[in-house]
Amino acid sequence: MKLKTKDGGWSPYLAGALVGVLAVVSVYATTQLMGKSNFLGASTTFVRAAGLLEQTVFPERVAANEYFTKEKVRVDWQFMFVIGIF
Repeated sequence: MKLKTKDGGWSPYLAGALVGVLAVVSVYATTQLMGKSNFLGASTTFVRAAGLLEQTVFPERVAANEYFTKEKVRVDWQFMFVIGIF
């Protein structure tokens, strides 16, 4: 398996395998070593992106939304990870 493609980019298979390894290590580290139940995921990122867009138009609706009160509308490492995928 080649590590790089003809144009100099990474092999999509290698990149996918590395993200898979990262996911497994992340789950192990957070559940076994840190005792938490949350691990690497992307679904919250899309909700936060919707919250960021809505906040520009209707900031009072986002401030009053119970979900966005609990899950803050912000750009965090998970948000940047998902942007990096695209």
